[in-house]
Amino acid sequence: MEPEILIVDEVLAVGDAAFQRKSLGKMSQVADAGRTVIFVSHNMPTVLRLCNVGLLLSGGRVVEQGDIQSVVSAYVRQGVELAGERHFEPAANADLAFTAVRLRDCRDRISA
Repeated sequence: MEPEILIVDEVLAVGDAAFQRKSLGKMSQVADAGRTVIFVSHNMPTVLRLCNVGLLLSGGRVVEQGDIQSVVSAYVRQGVELAGERHFEPAANADLAFTAVRLRDCRDRISA
């Protein structure tokens, strides 16, 4: 497979270390050949390491685009990534829905 555009959506969130290495290798191979890699992730350290241009979506709309550092900064400013906390919008037709989740350790500290 020699794609002109490779779309990688949260691939590093699954699989073991060998699978992740293989995935990163393929992304590098495609990029080094001058082809396009679209990398979708909420893992900001990896995004900063792999990307030079970013696009931030919120509710299906583009809210920031440009150099990766400014896009990551906008992502963090938005509060999308709060340490140990995630917020959810409930579905309009849901009888029951989670709206937030907080992970804490046994000492009641926020877990990363």
